[in-house]
Amino acid sequence: MKYFDGKVGEQFTTPKSLTHVDFPCPVLTRSPNGDTKSEIFEEVKYFPFAPKQDVTRLREPLRFQFTGYTLWLELEQFELSESTTKSSLVQQTVKCDLEHVIQVASQESGVEPIPAPHVTLIYGMEHFQSEEEVLSIFNGEFKDFFHKSFKTGALKKLKPKSVLSDISFDGVNGEVMDMAWSEITFATSSQHEEILDAVHKIFHKKCRDPDERWSPHLSLAYDNPEDSPLCLEHAMSLVSRYPTLVKERKAKAISLWSTYGRMDEWRCLDRIYLDSE
Repeated sequence: MKYFDGKVGEQFTTPKSLTHVDFPCPVLTRSPNGDTKSEIFEEVKYFPFAPKQDVTRLREPLRFQFTGYTLWLELEQFELSESTTKSSLVQQTVKCDLEHVIQVASQESGVEPIPAPHVTLIYGMEHFQSEEEVLSIFNGEFKDFFHKSFKTGALKKLKPKSVLSDISFDGVNGEVMDMAWSEITFATSSQHEEILDAVHKIFHKKCRDPDERWSPHLSLAYDNPEDSPLCLEHAMSLVSRYPTLVKERKAKAISLWSTYGRMDEWRCLDRIYLDSE
């Protein structure tokens, strides 16, 4: 593992290309007039990034085939400031920060956009025989649990703790995906872990492995691993341009998705809003 040490434009060549920076972190920043200074990461105003490829040429769509039914935690979003949108080279089509950042990450890297911003609760439930079966659990036992445990304000906010860009290859170091990605990583808590235990038991009808900890994260972009333009430099550039990415966020909804196949084949099956229950 190698941490970002503040050198703008540094290239990382670790075996897994694992790179991340924790919050708060002193970094070397460069303002538009060329001055450099050290600041706390949350206060970074400008971080230069030059795409490593011609972004007018789109990358090959992600080859990895996802599987199963998946529960997503959907987070609150913040309205983009006027100064932020004016400085963006990507046309603004939404007012919400997470949706816009995913558009920017996709267009600047030439990759297929993630369908919607989310933090995964449970991924790849393959034991259900049909959508009707998983929906009956979602709108039955899970919804009953939801009414008792997920009322507005009851669930702790998710607090960002780091930025990460990584590459994995199926069968290497225990990985099961061929993929490159960038993400905002959040901190978990004892309350979050207790909720994950309960939700896992509802959908899997068995207890979660006690050694299995939740790794909440908001993916910004996915790509095939070969020569991917996704990197820590770009991820930090997004955070510096869109500083709301380091703000704590409330959960606004929980949605059930069919994540069989490619990203463009994913479908939202149902959703429960926390602020309306």
